[in-house]
Amino acid sequence: MASKRDIKKDINYLTGEVISDCFLYMHIHEGKHEEEIVKIVNTVVDLRNNLIDKTNKLPEGLKGNQVKVHYRSIYNELLAGMDEQLQKLSKLAGK
Repeated sequence: MASKRDIKKDINYLTGEVISDCFLYMHIHEGKHEEEIVKIVNTVVDLRNNLIDKTNKLPEGLKGNQVKVHYRSIYNELLAGMDEQLQKLSKLAGK
């Protein structure tokens, strides 16, 4: 199992990459879909903060395999959330 530190690094890295892609899109396509891009960035930041909070606060009473399942669910939520936001960005780039 990865340490809390590694999980937080992964969360920060992936959210940073998505935000970076959003800013790159805004830089290349000035004035195009800015409100939608800002919504994507806000969603990513909210998801990041939520996942870091979940990583820091392990529910009481979890033992052994349950802890691994908890952290695996955080990873799954991270990947699903980032994929969803990147799909939204891709749709905007295709317009």
